Amino acid sequence: MADCTQGQCRFTAKARIRLRADGTATVEAGYTDIGAGSTTIFPQIAAETLGIGISAIEGVSGDTDLPYAGPTYGSGTTLAMDTAVRLAANDVLRRLADVMSWAAEEVRADYGALICRDQRRSYGDILRAARFDEVVGDGEMVLPGGASADAGAPGLSSRTFGAMFVEVGVDPDLGLLRLRRATGVYSVGAVVNERTARSQMIGGLVWGWGTAAMEAGRFEPNLGRWLFPDLAGVPLPVNADIPPHIDMSFVDEFDPHAGPLGAKGFGELSATGIAAAVANAVFDATGRRVRDLPITPEKLLDPRM
Repeated sequence: MADCTQGQCRFTAKARIRLRADGTATVEAGYTDIGAGSTTIFPQIAAETLGIGISAIEGVSGDTDLPYAGPTYGSGTTLAMDTAVRLAANDVLRRLADVMSWAAEEVRADYGALICRDQRRSYGDILRAARFDEVVGDGEMVLPGGASADAGAPGLSSRTFGAMFVEVGVDPDLGLLRLRRATGVYSVGAVVNERTARSQMIGGLVWGWGTAAMEAGRFEPNLGRWLFPDLAGVPLPVNADIPPHIDMSFVDEFDPHAGPLGAKGFGELSATGIAAAVANAVFDATGRRVRDLPITPEKLLDPRM
């Protein structure tokens, strides 16, 4: 078992939402989805705010002509973009309220319609009556002091936490190390989409297992050059290395200091606890305390350890 923690970076970000008279919408921002599920969760956030089905919203990204969405690293994309998308969706509602001459603070979205007190008008009716093809809303994540990035709300340390439990098998004759089971529980603020979040944590586990048991970057001692100039010479985990018994879960919580959704980024969090948990499991199984990675057969069979 081992614990894990990860600091949070917040970046400035912008988003634009276009709501059309036919009830469809697009979320536009210059982020890059590298597999974390951004193209899923940002339309999801917009759909929840606008009160329309997620199938009616398309995410448009990966173009520098789109609103600046901040960098794609440091587990900061969701943290910044959830605020920008939510604000852009609220800006759409405000503009629709203006068309109807309704007070923006008195309206709410409900199944593709705008409601103000006892009045209800669908988005399509509002736009067609005003002879608009679409209404556009903009949102921006703005940091204190105009900073482009920071480590959390002023006076606070923004972090995520977790605990990882693993079971390993060690062949006493060959020194082969195998992962049998893994369980992780994480505190990451509100979880926007549990399916993509769990998938991301499993990906981190695979990453961490590679660090713990397989991957190594070695230098030539005289000139300091890499012995492996590419990944062809580096063992990497494959499906056969990862067991089916993986349980990832989250603490149900809301962090009011992170943003309007109470969510925080956690892209690297699960990877940070695996190697320590594996080393502790190896010690429990063999009595050998390996203190450098990866934990390879030669280390487990070395009589000096």
